[in-house]
Amino acid sequence: MNWNKFNSISILIIDDDPFTQELLRTILQKVPTVNVYQAQNAQRGLEIMEDNAIDLILLDLYMPNINGEEFLRIIRNQKSFEETPVILITTDRLTNRAVQQLGANHCINKPFNFKTFLNEVFIILEETIPYNAT
Repeated sequence: MNWNKFNSISILIIDDDPFTQELLRTILQKVPTVNVYQAQNAQRGLEIMEDNAIDLILLDLYMPNINGEEFLRIIRNQKSFEETPVILITTDRLTNRAVQQLGANHCINKPFNFKTFLNEVFIILEETIPYNAT
């Protein structure tokens, strides 16, 4: 995987579980071209998105107040965020159709293998954002 072809990538982790947040951040920070933002709830995630250009969102499906499904409904109805790719991070075993119906691009099931996780994030980035093909 050639992460350098993306230049700089901003990934937002939205998860109410501090352990999962820290685990994802630690894995992603091993990639030098990735900038990581973290939010403990969907409302804070929306605030971060208002202030920063986010290339990819890693979203927990089950959170208090605004859950992942509601968050997806909100961003898919906002012109500035409707195309932002979202990967659900959940213990649920969702079909591709269910993931798409929720408004997400992909789903990674917990627990996950670190290498597989990075590979799946890379593939979604390749499919959804422009990059330097040089």
